[in-house]
Amino acid sequence: MYNIKKSPQYDLYRLTKKLFLNKDKLVPKNADNRCIDSTIINRAYYSSYLLAEEWLRDKFNFKVKHPLDFDNGEKVISEHEQIKFELIRHCYKAGDYLYKLGKLRIKADYNPFMDLTDQEVSISIKLLDSIFDNLKFN
Repeated sequence: MYNIKKSPQYDLYRLTKKLFLNKDKLVPKNADNRCIDSTIINRAYYSSYLLAEEWLRDKFNFKVKHPLDFDNGEKVISEHEQIKFELIRHCYKAGDYLYKLGKLRIKADYNPFMDLTDQEVSISIKLLDSIFDNLKFN
């Protein structure tokens, strides 16, 4: 039986939670909270994404198609979109949470001049917890 607590995904989950709990201590001098907030959101997304990928592989033998595996003329779908779509098919709640977390990650990673609120960071942790609670390996 697969033990998620012995996986790199779970290590990243624990690290993300620790970052969140200690974020005020981690902000460098002369910096604002965005540096740590964006890291927390990014780590929340990636630990959830990697868990979803592992869960889909374990439960449904699902493997993402790499860009070179798409046939001529077939629309290439990113690995992230493949995972999200497949997760929605098999566990709607977790898939919906991963989509929401993905939107926060895009804001955190690709819009460096947009503020991130404490609420958005807290939401990312709630989504992370919900995804880990919804995807069971036994």
